[in-house]
This record gives sequence, structure tokens and C-alpha cells, in this order.
Amino acid sequence: MDSGFSEKNVHNSSGTEGWQSCGPSRSFINNFPSSYNMKAHKVLSSQILKREKLKTVVPHKHSFSFSLFSSTSEPITSDQSQALSLETSQTPSSEISPDLLIESVRSSQWHFIKHLSENLDPSLISTVLFNLHKTPELALQFTSHIGFNRLDVKTRCLAIAVASRFPSPKPTLQLLKQTISSDIASMTVIFNELALARDRCGNVKKAFRFFDEMLMDGIQPTHVTYTSLIYVLSKRNRMKEADDLFERIISKGVPVDVVMFNALIDGHCANGNMERAYSLLKEMDKLNVPPDDVTYNTLMQGHCREGRVEEARELLHEMKRKGIKPDHVSYNTLISGYSRKGDMKDAMRVRDEMLSIGFNPTLLTYNALIQGFCKNHEGDLAEDLLKEMVSKGITPDDSTYLSLIEAMGTTDHSAESSSSS
Repeated sequence: MDSGFSEKNVHNSSGTEGWQSCGPSRSFINNFPSSYNMKAHKVLSSQILKREKLKTVVPHKHSFSFSLFSSTSEPITSDQSQALSLETSQTPSSEISPDLLIESVRSSQWHFIKHLSENLDPSLISTVLFNLHKTPELALQFTSHIGFNRLDVKTRCLAIAVASRFPSPKPTLQLLKQTISSDIASMTVIFNELALARDRCGNVKKAFRFFDEMLMDGIQPTHVTYTSLIYVLSKRNRMKEADDLFERIISKGVPVDVVMFNALIDGHCANGNMERAYSLLKEMDKLNVPPDDVTYNTLMQGHCREGRVEEARELLHEMKRKGIKPDHVSYNTLISGYSRKGDMKDAMRVRDEMLSIGFNPTLLTYNALIQGFCKNHEGDLAEDLLKEMVSKGITPDDSTYLSLIEAMGTTDHSAESSSSS
């Protein structure tokens, strides 16, 4: 969820001569550390993830074997095996090429691959799996011989994505069950990595086919599993699929909660579909799911993203009427919205309101205000805020200085234009 404080609109400017009194002095700027690399960055919010704390509980462990796929043409003798083991165990990963591994897989040199397995890093394994994605039966054999359990979550998910191209869904489900039951990562991480892997393999339309296969195989997902899927779809801007899944959830009578609604609302707000976001808010009321501060903050950010700050301000009042306490995100969102419009009078009013109820300004608060004043060519006020934040022990970051430098460049350009006219 966008925190409303993205610095992507801040651009560096050239030219630093002709600085006038309306901006911060060079000597003041020079007194600050020069270690900042002056790169604009985005301030990202992880509020949805923090709120979810998504975990999964799978009641049973699942084990399986792909021994039926093994097909070594001629067995290696004991002496040959020991010699090969000694040689390959001392082979660093950097000396093992993807071409060597792929050729070994295609020629069914499974004993050789098994001996190499401890020296294969995730990047090398992923490269081989991707190159084998059109021959999933070979990819499955490769995975079984190097040891599926020793793979990290990204490589496991790539293996599952490749396995999903197999005519039978059974191998996919077996690998998926094993991944979930291993607790290697949360459901959100697993499904996100699966979606990425499916896209990489050109399998977008089947990205969540395995989910239906899970249901058919008797794996009953909880609302946490569904929330994970909706979250991943929303973050990947696949809102139609997210909405369709949500309707299926409702029709199945699966309990829905505020976290699931927030994930869906966040996706629609990020895509500028405020009408759908508000229809979900009404649906929450029908289903007796009370909204929380995250719900309102998300809607406020959606309005501010489109420049409708007054609508966002009204949502703040609605929060209070419903007994939902605004937080730092609520006030920072409004301050950022007003600052982007250059309405610094209202931005400072929100800052004062924030102070009056006991919230201290954060780095994001100061950055938004400084950016707004610099945008309005009020560099002296921006300098005052810079002094204030430092006095409060808040360290300026790249974004802070980029705003000031941008204002400096704008002022220099204006001065040059005035002198030439």
C-alpha cells in the first residue's frame, strides 16, 4: 500500500548559482553531511503485510518420491561412484556451468547430478529449471535428484511452476503440499513467488490453477490462504481475478475479515478505481465487518493520489465519528496530499492538529512539508523546517536534500531569467 509519501516526483536540477534569500543558504546546506548519494527514492508502506502477519498451519506432513522417473541407462560401479564423489565434491559451483547440467539432465546422468547437488547454488538450479520448463518431466527428475527439500523458497516455487506444465496435476500438488508443510515461508510469500515463477515460465493464465487443484485434492484453504491470494493478485494489478476470487469466497460461505477487505480495497485504490473501493466499503457494512484505520488510510491515500485531498479530509472526520483513531499514516497522508498541491496553509494546519493530539512529526512529515515549501519557492520556510527536524533528532535523508537542491536550481534559473531580461 502506498504510504502517500513517494519521492518519485522529486527530480535533481543542475545549476546552483544565483541563490537568493527566498531559499536555504548554501552554507547551511554545506554544513550537513556530504555522504548522501542524492538518489530519489520511494517511501513504501508495508502496512498490509504488517497487519496480516500471515502464517499457515497444515495439519499433516506430506512426503513423496519421484523414483518412477529415474532412468539411468547403465549403473555406475562402487569404485566409479567413490571416485566421482571425491572429484565432484571438490568442484566449486562457479566451475559448474548451466550447459553442463542441462546436458547431463538430457542424457540422464542422474548419479553425476546427485554427486554435484551439494555444490549447486540456487541461481544455477533456477537457470537449469527455467531452461527445462518445456520438458517438465526432466525438470521433475532433476529436482528429485538434487533434493527438493534443500531448495530455497524461490527455487521451490519455480520447480512447482515448471511442474504445473506436466499433464497430470499430481506432481504439482505433491510439491506444493511439501512446500506448505515445511513452513519455509508464509502463504503470502509462497503464492507471490509462485505467481512470479508462473509469469517467468509464460504460464500467466494458469497462475492459480493449482489452487483449484488443491481444493479437488481435499486441501481446505482457510481465510488466511484466500487473503494471501487476494493480496498477491492485488499487488500484481490483476484486480478482475481478485474480484472473481472474492466472489467465490463469499459464495462458499468462507468467513471474511477486515484484512481481506483491506487487501482488495488497496488494490482498487492503487489502480484509481475508487468507485469499486467504496462499493467494498459498503459491502463491509452489509457483512458486519467493521473498517479499521488501515481501511480509511487506504481510501485517503487513493483520494490524495488523484489530488482530491478534501475528500480524504472528510474521511478523517468520518473516522473520528466512528470512534476510529487516526494515526501517523492518516495525518501524513493529508499533509503529503496538501503539500503536493502546494496548499501549505492547510498542510501546516494538519501538522498542528497532529501535534495537538500528541503525535510528533516524523521524517515523512518533514519531507512532505519541505517538498511543498520548495515547490512553492519558499525555501526560507523549508530551511526553518530542516533546522527544526535536526533539532528534534530526526536525520534528513536523500529526499530531504533533493527537495532543497531542486528548489535551489529553480531559484537560480529564475534569477538568471530576471538578470537577462
